Amino acid sequence: MKFGQGGVKVVLSPLFLAGVGLFLLADGAGLGGRTLLAAALHELGHLTAMAAVGQAPKEIVFSGFEVKITRRRAGMGSPWREAAVYGAGPAVNLIFGAVALAMGRRESALAHLGLGAFSLLPAGGLDGGRLVRLMLECFCPGAAARRAFAALSAAVGASLLAAGIWAGSGLGRLSLAAAGVWICRDAWKGRTGG
Repeated sequence: MKFGQGGVKVVLSPLFLAGVGLFLLADGAGLGGRTLLAAALHELGHLTAMAAVGQAPKEIVFSGFEVKITRRRAGMGSPWREAAVYGAGPAVNLIFGAVALAMGRRESALAHLGLGAFSLLPAGGLDGGRLVRLMLECFCPGAAARRAFAALSAAVGASLLAAGIWAGSGLGRLSLAAAGVWICRDAWKGRTGG
């Protein structure tokens, strides 16, 4: 499904919609709605930071495991601006999580803090991975930075996959394993230049 909103093209893939539906159906802990709200606020954090640094989004694609925001212009002119945009989503989650915890809203805090912490993992297309890749590119030549980042991503992805296979049960176990596979796939694409 495609539509435009304020000059921004928005694409909702059937896989994304099916994933959200399955997530809500399989949610045994009652955190599904809170987690979706945390995810929406996370993305609004990125969009707000983009507006603050003068970068308008061109397209927002909701697909599979991710929301991909494409900018109208490549790059932001400064690694600090780029870092601000990547860090804004997790920062929103960590702030909302801390406030929810202070208010005694344990489930909301768990949803925000869990999403914020996960998105800060230094791997793949996650915000933490983008921040690490940005830092590596500032200090290392291009190919060396790509190889180092791909190795780090593969290690994080393999760890999540192993945790999903050997730890826990149910949906959490499956989610960890799926995240590990997704991150390993990104690491392979980064290593091969794909």
